[in-house]
Amino acid sequence: MNHSSDHLLIPAEFYFQASVEIPWQADLSKDIQHKKHPVIEKELPNLMFEESDSKNTVQFFVAWNEEGICLQVNAEKKNFPCQPGTLTDPTKGDRIDFFIDTRDLKTNHRANKFCHRFTLLPPGTRGKRKQSALMIEQEISGNRTYREMTQPEQIPTWDSSSKAGYHVSCWISKAYLEGYDPEHVPSLGFYYVMHDGEYGTRLFGVGENFPATTDPSLWPSLKLVR
Repeated sequence: MNHSSDHLLIPAEFYFQASVEIPWQADLSKDIQHKKHPVIEKELPNLMFEESDSKNTVQFFVAWNEEGICLQVNAEKKNFPCQPGTLTDPTKGDRIDFFIDTRDLKTNHRANKFCHRFTLLPPGTRGKRKQSALMIEQEISGNRTYREMTQPEQIPTWDSSSKAGYHVSCWISKAYLEGYDPEHVPSLGFYYVMHDGEYGTRLFGVGENFPATTDPSLWPSLKLVR
């Protein structure tokens, strides 16, 4: 929060339910499988309502088609490579948690079978070993429904990096998105939390004073437009 909002009892971002349009694009899966980053022109807005002294930037992009969705991150870094988490313990290092509700149910305060949590481990190093970007699925705390978790090899992921930062594109097929039905439900609940040694914590919407990682009613909406 910036200084102009410090006096608010309820943070500014809680006064409205954000809704963002994301584009339809063909060949998203094909591009990533052919080691190309899809060109997604519309960046997700910054919903943190705060000023930053850092000239470094991180950009998030989402695109969709009838077969699934593409998540993309472009991060400029002063300190690269990253120190990402691991498959056995994603929380021990840099990571980005993405939360998706395929039915965008704003009346439901508990995660259900339509809610998913995917964790992106950015490219970096563990010790002296280079680690490519990985996307894994994890359970959402409090979700009482059981679903077999998607494995990293089932989520095509392509990353490129340099001393200036990294660029990651991931494809999540509708096969791993329970309830994904753009024709009849052209909207997704969506939230992310970025944990990064350089950027700190970045959020897409309400802050850490709210249970956004477990309550899908707090997630902004992504409108699936053509």
